[in-house]
Amino acid sequence: MIENKAPLVSVILPVYNCEKYVGEAIESVLNQTFKDFELIIIDGSTDRTEEVIKPYLADKRVKYQKQIGKGYAAAYNQGYKVAKGKYICFQDADDISLPTRLEEEVRILENNQDIELVFSHAIFLDDNDRPMSVWGGIGKDGVIPSKEAFYKLYVEGNFIPNPSIMFKRRHIRDKKIFSEDLKVCADFEHNLRLTHEHNIYEIARPLVKIRRGKRHKHLTALRELNFEVEKEILKRRIRREFKDKYPKVTLIHYCKAMSNQLLKESLYFKDQRDIARVIKLFVKALAFNPLSVRIWYVIIMLFPKLIVRHLKSLHVSRKEQ
Repeated sequence: MIENKAPLVSVILPVYNCEKYVGEAIESVLNQTFKDFELIIIDGSTDRTEEVIKPYLADKRVKYQKQIGKGYAAAYNQGYKVAKGKYICFQDADDISLPTRLEEEVRILENNQDIELVFSHAIFLDDNDRPMSVWGGIGKDGVIPSKEAFYKLYVEGNFIPNPSIMFKRRHIRDKKIFSEDLKVCADFEHNLRLTHEHNIYEIARPLVKIRRGKRHKHLTALRELNFEVEKEILKRRIRREFKDKYPKVTLIHYCKAMSNQLLKESLYFKDQRDIARVIKLFVKALAFNPLSVRIWYVIIMLFPKLIVRHLKSLHVSRKEQ
C-alpha cells in the first residue's frame, strides 16, 4: 500500500471567535496558486466559528482540531505538533493571503539553503477593509544576514509581519515554536532567537493583508500589554541569554533598545492625549540613550506643541473650577 505523500507546506491557522472573517481567511489559503499544502485549523472559539469552518472540511487539505491549551502561542504549538510539511507558515484567522504568497515564499526557501525564514510586507486594512498603509521589512529586497537582522530586531523592534512568514524547521527546539507563558509578542521572541542563528529573506512587497482598524483588537485591548511584554523579552530573556553568546547583546544594544521602546510608547500615549505619561516616558527614553538623534528630533518637533497643549488643558480645567 502506497502511503500518502507529505505536503511541502503546512499552514497553521489558529482561530478564536472569528466567525466574521475566518471564511475569507481559509479561502485565501485554499485559492493559492501553489497547491502542495495542508491547512491546519486550531479552534478555541465559543461563537459560531466552527459552523463557518465545517463546509471547508470537505477539502482533504484542511485539518481541524479543537484547541487544547490556552492562548495563541499554545494554538500555534498544537498545530506544529501535527504539521507534516517541510515548511511551516502562518495564517491569522482575520487576515488574507494574496494568491501567490505560498508560491513565492516556497521558491525562496527552495532556492536558498542558507535562508531559514522568508517574510513579506503587509497591507494594513482599516475597519472598512480599505488599505491604510504598508508595513514590514527594512526596505531590503533579498537576504538579510543573521547578525544584521538580529540587531535590527533587538534595537529597533519587530519588522516581520507574523501572518506573512514561512520558515524551515531547523531552529525549532522541543517541538514548540512559541513560548506559551507569553500572552502576546511570542512571535517577536521567536524572530529574535531565529535571527541570532540564521539568515532571513525579505520580499519587499505585500503578500498579505492584515486588519488593523481602530476597533480591531490588535490596536486596542492588547497594545499596552504588548509594550510591557516587549520590554520583558528585551531585558529578561534575550539580553540575558545572549549577553555572552555571539552576536552579543551588549549594554549599548540594551540601552538603545529600551530607549527606542520607551519612545514608541510615548508616541502611542501622545495619540491618547496622556501628556503627563508622554513626558515621563520621554525622560526615561532620554536617560537610556541621551545621544539618540531620533529622540532629540521628536523633542524639538513635538515637545513645544505638547507643552502648549498641556498648559491649555490646565488653564481650561482651572476655569471650570
